Amino acid sequence: MTRALGDIVKDILVHKGAVIEDYGQCIDVLANPQIAETLAIPELTHLCLHPGTDTEDTKHLTYDSELFERFSGLFEGKGKLSQVTITPQQVSNEKVIAMLPGKITLNNAVFKHKDTGIKIISYLLLFFKYTALSDEKKEGIVQLLINESNLSTSVIEGGANAVIDVLGELTERNSKDQLEGTKHIVLQAAHKSLESIIRTELTDMIRSLNRRLNRNIERVTDYYDAMITEARLREQRKGSDDTATKTEDKINAIKTELKWKTQDLISKFALTVKTELLSAVRITSATPVFLISINRRKGVREFPISYNPILKRLDTLPCEYCFSPDKSYYICDDALHIVCKKCYSECSKCGKSFCSVCYPLGCPKCVRKLNSAEGAEALT
Repeated sequence: MTRALGDIVKDILVHKGAVIEDYGQCIDVLANPQIAETLAIPELTHLCLHPGTDTEDTKHLTYDSELFERFSGLFEGKGKLSQVTITPQQVSNEKVIAMLPGKITLNNAVFKHKDTGIKIISYLLLFFKYTALSDEKKEGIVQLLINESNLSTSVIEGGANAVIDVLGELTERNSKDQLEGTKHIVLQAAHKSLESIIRTELTDMIRSLNRRLNRNIERVTDYYDAMITEARLREQRKGSDDTATKTEDKINAIKTELKWKTQDLISKFALTVKTELLSAVRITSATPVFLISINRRKGVREFPISYNPILKRLDTLPCEYCFSPDKSYYICDDALHIVCKKCYSECSKCGKSFCSVCYPLGCPKCVRKLNSAEGAEALT
């Protein structure tokens, strides 16, 4: 259940050693020197949890207030990375093996179960905040769970309470140690997956921005087109060579101004997205790992699938380019990479499917043609 901001603030102040008198939407706070200095408030402060104008004795706390930003200082060096070891429930390996064909879909390859073993697996539960800024603002929290052994990534829905019962007591690590020891590829996979998730969450906002941008550009273009038409009509009425030259100069000036106005609109509706890692939990557990053998033409590749003790289900396969979970996957011919449909798409020019992991610059056939054409042009 989501708690109100006021309740959380009261708990934080009491936890940090303040004495409060609760009046509902407002509280009297008797703060210790650390709290008073960090929040830049008097030691005796009347704090109201709604918008208003601050005075010497009364401060107002909302999500947009400076006081809210200063609250993070009370936890500086705390909560960045915690770790916990959990004991999973017993799982019937036979039942999971029987479920594998229904849980893993490969569109252009086949697989078979090869081996099962119990291994120590670590997961990173990452809490990201994103802020999308344009002519409007949108914020959100994304919770990612990533398997550090095979980079399988899941989005946790329902807030932190969705997994808190499983985690139990957390052991906080030194903040200076934050994510030390985490492989770069794990964090890279997390950020790629995060990019895809945020793009999906901002779909409506992006559509709205594009719709308003196109509408404004159309209005501006119509206005300047009307100015050009009017200039040409005046030229036709006067009909002299001198008038024609002046008209062309004026039209060129109008077109230049139109370009500036269009660029201003594009800048106004441009979308900037900032992300921030709020905290992370490393979760370690002994869990069954099912080794599968993937066959694509004459190629064979082995891949481990873990039973997720946190979500109590099999981990999904990772797309090894965007690292977003999908319902079905493709296996590339060159290196047998596992990729989703979006990352194994057909080239818009030649229609050839290619693997985005092997060829991140685009279709290899078309890229070679482009490079050859540029080389030939340079020689001539």
